Amino acid sequence: MDQASPDASGSKPFGRTGRLAVVAALTAVGLVTFCVLGFLVLTKKFSIVSSAMSPTLNVNEFVAFLPTWLSGEPQRGDVAAFWVDAGPGNRVIYVMRIVGLPGDRIAVKDSILQINGEAVPRREVERPALPNDTAVGPGARAFEETLPDGRSHLILDDHAEGFFDTFAETVVPPGQYFLMGDNRDNAHDSRGERVGTIARDDITGTARLIYFAYDGTGIRFDRVGTWVR
Repeated sequence: MDQASPDASGSKPFGRTGRLAVVAALTAVGLVTFCVLGFLVLTKKFSIVSSAMSPTLNVNEFVAFLPTWLSGEPQRGDVAAFWVDAGPGNRVIYVMRIVGLPGDRIAVKDSILQINGEAVPRREVERPALPNDTAVGPGARAFEETLPDGRSHLILDDHAEGFFDTFAETVVPPGQYFLMGDNRDNAHDSRGERVGTIARDDITGTARLIYFAYDGTGIRFDRVGTWVR
């Protein structure tokens, strides 16, 4: 009996391995499509218009936020978007980091954050590259700050004796949160009357991903796709 041979074109029959490869490829495409659509539909997108959160978030960076109904209760260390009253009938979105939970005692002494009577540890690190329009002086120093639950992030300290380097201890009211900008001397946050503590219902989402960024020289590819921490 003759053995099976290739067809007239010289190709071999399409076997089980080939079919599995096609199924795997289609499944991968489907999963990617599902993730992209989920990202587009479920996340809130905001552009950063101030340097209050530098170096974590810079001007002209576009950030995806997971809404609170998906992310759950706000946690210390979260970078949150929230509503602030800016006059009669006018509310605007701010983006800051949650440092104080309901019932916490918050203070700032000699530029160092204090939570429940304990100084939050920080160590000086090399200052990262910042866009030219960042509101920060040439002598600004960068620190890695570690919150009580172990979450770490970078902050900027622009002045040795800045306006908000001293903040008298206050107790965060029930159902409220205390938020601060990572650019500590150039942020209007819960330390000032303009913002104050923020109600749970006014927090709309937590930052997850920088999906686009640019500056005066073009797209900042080093920032695109960066997870927010």
